[in-house]
Amino acid sequence: MKEIFRNIKIVPVKKVLIHERTVPKWVQNLASSLENSGIQKNPIIVHKTKSNYIVLDGMHRVEAFKLLECRDIMVYEVDYYDKNIELGGWDGIILDRFDILDVMHRIFPKNIEIRKERRTQDMVKLLKEKKILFGIKDRSLNKYSLRLKEKKLPAVKENRYLDLVISALERLEHNIDNRNHKILYVPEHTSEADFQTLKASTLIYRPVFTKKDIIQRTLTGKIYPRKSTRHLIPGRPLRVDINLTILKENISLAVKNQLLASHLMWCFKSNRIRLYPESVYVFAD
Repeated sequence: MKEIFRNIKIVPVKKVLIHERTVPKWVQNLASSLENSGIQKNPIIVHKTKSNYIVLDGMHRVEAFKLLECRDIMVYEVDYYDKNIELGGWDGIILDRFDILDVMHRIFPKNIEIRKERRTQDMVKLLKEKKILFGIKDRSLNKYSLRLKEKKLPAVKENRYLDLVISALERLEHNIDNRNHKILYVPEHTSEADFQTLKASTLIYRPVFTKKDIIQRTLTGKIYPRKSTRHLIPGRPLRVDINLTILKENISLAVKNQLLASHLMWCFKSNRIRLYPESVYVFAD
């Protein structure tokens, strides 16, 4: 319990770096909800570098706190390289009918090849091997991959590969947004079953990045498309409930963290802390 208390802290918002793009509408809605409640319920999950904190979970909340002009924010610091912290990804599902192949032909340049694949397994394997940018399965069960035409992707330097993948994903998803189609993001290991169950129009197989990719790219000021990472973090603290007034006040971080420590100790002595080892569903944050 002492370790958990020690890792829950208040830090400057300006030192907290997001690694994924956010959706302005979602940020605005969250800011309104936070302002109405007057509290930060859950700490932002972060990994500490030498001088900054990289957000692992809570990208939209961080941007909402900035919108509310909070000077500081409550975080829960973890070691990202701890083997118990798992990193997965999200695939995208478009429910309504959508001619994604036509869109791909329209928006990607000539050095990008759209190739038909025989089997889903082949496409997923190519994605893991970083030989394609992403994969597509449409309603008629045709399968397509997106790859560079002139050179094989493994020959491309790692940073260049990430640039290509991120640019392609953002271009595609931006186009889908502009057509008012909604993308439902589902865990990559259940996406195939979800696609069949929902009888959806299109499934987008997106790459799963590495922890090293996330840290290094974020520190250079580059960020990933929305919903690029899915983190499983054991023992994350919820409902700490810190008043936004404390986060906004122009008082020292030391004082703010003393107030936080006192609040955590009160929760402990009041027998308010409980551990739920089973899976939970969160409908609002």
